[in-house]
Amino acid sequence: MGKSVAFVLLSVFSCAAQIVLPEGTKVRVRLDQNISSATAEEGQVVELSVTDAIKSGDTIVIPEGARVTGTITQAQEKRRLGRAGKLDFSIDRVKTADNQWIPLRYTVTKKSGQSHAVSTGILTAGAAVVFWPAAPVFLLRKGNDITINRGTAFEVFTDANHTVGAAATSARGRR
Repeated sequence: MGKSVAFVLLSVFSCAAQIVLPEGTKVRVRLDQNISSATAEEGQVVELSVTDAIKSGDTIVIPEGARVTGTITQAQEKRRLGRAGKLDFSIDRVKTADNQWIPLRYTVTKKSGQSHAVSTGILTAGAAVVFWPAAPVFLLRKGNDITINRGTAFEVFTDANHTVGAAATSARGRR
């Protein structure tokens, strides 16, 4: 009887082994909406989704299609003198299979001493236009708005270790 109790306890402890998704794990995401400098507003939420499931062993930690959110950090319409609009946004966090949020960043390695806000970074879609001020007709011309199309893909990285909770699904059991 003592052997069976030891086996049951060993089984319970092995099932309770924690799965950790390490900081710096690459996550490929795609834009779920069109964003334009003509209509975007600072602070507006940007919706993205994960293109490929992220696994730790046989456990799916971040499923394909998982929600990713970002924020418009700068939006400015096209202007006179041929100057283009500006559009900057950040990709902030991803929702995991166990319904938790993991912060994201744009580089594989985190620079020590930096806050999350600095390591998150900003994607800039602004374009500089060179103009020749000697042409008076050109001075009246407007630049173009910046548009980032739905489906545009980005690679970002997890900004923290994530310990998987009970709600994560096993890749073996989903087939």
